[in-house]
Amino acid sequence: MLKVTYGQMRDESFKRGLQKISNCAGLKSPKVAYNVAKISGRFMEEAKLSDELWNKLVHEYAKKDEKGELEPRQGHPGTFWVPEENAAVWLEKLKEYNAIFFEIDRPPLSLDEVMVANLTPLEINALETLLAFDEAPVSEPVKLAKV
Repeated sequence: MLKVTYGQMRDESFKRGLQKISNCAGLKSPKVAYNVAKISGRFMEEAKLSDELWNKLVHEYAKKDEKGELEPRQGHPGTFWVPEENAAVWLEKLKEYNAIFFEIDRPPLSLDEVMVANLTPLEINALETLLAFDEAPVSEPVKLAKV
């Protein structure tokens, strides 16, 4: 059973890493490809719900112009900002949002099996809850001879 939070889902490294794995044609076996497809499919289903809730929160607490449209931060079109009077509530709601989780009834992906997708260290870290890591000990550091 895999557990993913809405906060993880909004993380760009998480999304990019899952997208790389999902688009990888060189996975080690059909079984791994099937597991990836099921995980991605469940993620996409939950992403719709997550996005709806995110948009509702943003529209409730962000600054809006006289037309009711989100007011972007100055010089940053496509963004939003939360006015001071809403900041404390926004931060609390954001914390609650990020903690919402859902479960995916699939086994974790073996890191060895999906590394063919060329995941970066940031993506591996972001995808940690979806991955199974080899428990082999890290090799000993190389000892240099004294001169």
